[in-house]
Amino acid sequence: ALRDEDVMPDCERWHESRLLADEKELLGSYISGHPLLEYAQVLERYKLSTAKMLADLADGAPAISGGLVAGIDLKATHQGATMAVLRMDCLDGEIDVVVFPSVYARFSGMLKPGAMLFVCGTVRHEEPSHVLQLHARELCPLSEIHTRLAERLSVHIAATRPVDSELAKVKAILGRHPGPVPVTICLEYPGGEKVFLGTNREFSVMPESSLIRELEQIIGEHGVYVALKARDQRHP
Repeated sequence: ALRDEDVMPDCERWHESRLLADEKELLGSYISGHPLLEYAQVLERYKLSTAKMLADLADGAPAISGGLVAGIDLKATHQGATMAVLRMDCLDGEIDVVVFPSVYARFSGMLKPGAMLFVCGTVRHEEPSHVLQLHARELCPLSEIHTRLAERLSVHIAATRPVDSELAKVKAILGRHPGPVPVTICLEYPGGEKVFLGTNREFSVMPESSLIRELEQIIGEHGVYVALKARDQRHP
């Protein structure tokens, strides 16, 4: 028979992100899986630089990276303003993100351990140790990257297949993912000819991963493209 002390008490289930964060703190690395893995395809699609890619960029180069905030060190400037240095985990390493007072004042609310962010900024190789830093200009949750960086979604359909049937399926999928990003549909013919079909506002979408997966199941892995906004149009 079970005794009272043998019965496990009801406890709140820990969220996976908390489990992984504690795992990293205790063991020094992620064992069960990197919490950024769910964003791996998104990071690649939006051409965000990894830690190794940032290391290869010249000092002063503009860059966008994404990662998980593993630690925050708040500092006071000589003028008494607050700034922060974030230790950010990327999929292939760590970077230091320097958030100066003017930027900190705008984005401090999202700077929390465990937050998944993308950062627009400037690469700095600090002398004399050549420590890699990314000096932040703008920060935003990774979950909002679609609305911040996507300019247009392009869907390419091979005209060798039943076009009317493919179009009907594509439009049905687009209609289930409304959002602010316009869509262009391109019909590709065997001889290389391309015909672009404009779509009305009804098919403006949120180009999230679930939408892209649905479209790729219909038209193939290489039939969906996300065009990125020009650098001066990105406003988190």
